[in-house]
Amino acid sequence: MSTRQPRALTITLEAKSDEHLKKMLELALFDLEKVQQAAWGLAEGDSVPSSMAGDMGSYHLEYKLGTHELIAAHGKLLEQGYRKVETTEWETKNYSWFDHPDKAPMRVYQDSAETVEHDAMEHAARQTRF
Repeated sequence: MSTRQPRALTITLEAKSDEHLKKMLELALFDLEKVQQAAWGLAEGDSVPSSMAGDMGSYHLEYKLGTHELIAAHGKLLEQGYRKVETTEWETKNYSWFDHPDKAPMRVYQDSAETVEHDAMEHAARQTRF
């Protein structure tokens, strides 16, 4: 995982007062470091959630490996019953490809979040065999 790749973060806070709201934000930001470490080794387009609730209030954060658009594109396919098969790492334009038992396979490009039909033959031909 490279720190040069786009990252996104969504934090939702709820607290009993302004002072508690500030404290919950501090706790969420402290938790962010642990979430980033937990994301090590995950593929672009994945996300790691974390949350906490207590007497002062609650927070939910989601650390996203990629842009909000990329995460949304992945989520849309997963909601439609697709499963992520693979994420390329050494292509000029890296992508994740998704398979579905009844629909055409799809590809989501990491840099643009563009979703297109996946060409499995072309993908297999580009894979280096050792």
